[in-house]
Amino acid sequence: MVATNKISKFYQIPKNVNYINLNSKRLITSFWKAFKLFRKLKPNLVFSTLWYSNLLTIVICRILKTKCIVREAGLDYRSGVTFTNKIFKLTTSLLYRRADKVIAISDSLNKNIQSQLKVKESKILTIYNPVESYFDRSILKQYDLREHFNNTTNQTYVALSAIRFDDIKFSYKLFLAIKEINKIDVRLLLVGDGHKKDEIEEFLFQNQIDEKIILLNWTEKIYSLINSCDLYISSSKFEGLGNAYLAAHLLNKKCLSSNIPASNEINRLFNNGDSFNDEVGDIMSKIEKVISQPELTDKIPTEILKMFSEDKCFGKYQEIFSKVIK
Repeated sequence: MVATNKISKFYQIPKNVNYINLNSKRLITSFWKAFKLFRKLKPNLVFSTLWYSNLLTIVICRILKTKCIVREAGLDYRSGVTFTNKIFKLTTSLLYRRADKVIAISDSLNKNIQSQLKVKESKILTIYNPVESYFDRSILKQYDLREHFNNTTNQTYVALSAIRFDDIKFSYKLFLAIKEINKIDVRLLLVGDGHKKDEIEEFLFQNQIDEKIILLNWTEKIYSLINSCDLYISSSKFEGLGNAYLAAHLLNKKCLSSNIPASNEINRLFNNGDSFNDEVGDIMSKIEKVISQPELTDKIPTEILKMFSEDKCFGKYQEIFSKVIK
């Protein structure tokens, strides 16, 4: 395994797994190190899971005539209108076609790769993330999330959103919608971290919403927080597959998302949730609608749960690895 040592405890590499750190600050400067390492190790297959390392991996493997599989988990890096976005999209399109297989983490992303990157359908398959294994249902706690706010009552509803504080994962329109809702008492907890955190806090203060929206730092208790909310909201502008949004569905919570393909795919799969356009009025009406719906009491079918289990997901990886190596 070639990896970074800058990892969280949650995704920590097991001690019995050997890995090599290339010790390069930027991907481009690691090219020669990776090339010499691959040439020395002579692997039967190279598997890469991050878009930027995918590009380097495909180039090296084509030079060394080594089999390679890449996993695509997002599309925000190539979905904008900037010159950089366009260069990334062109480069990714040219190189992904040269991989032996491309794995997409959702059907919507699979279709996006075919239409936007012009990769043949025969080269792509969908393997969901094993989100069901990210938490242990037996130890999830139930918190009273109203304790984070002032002046709440038994009629206060707390929505939660686990996000990265950047331009892609949050919406100022959502914040304004929370401010304007007066038919019901709705509060919002934002859990995460990122370079836009101070800017968001300033926006909430300037618009006098800081009593209704609270920011919390990222926590390993995130799944217990999701399990405790009245409504889970995903406001991502781009998403390959939202793990937290998927976890909310798996935990049978009321769910609401931005109107993007990946989240709509999850809503359809679980026959639960709704989506909104990035407009204050639409967000307000959708929040009021979803909260007013009856509590979800039906159990999620076992076959749906299995789709996001380690056995199912990793079994598909093993199967495709074996086919490519042959």
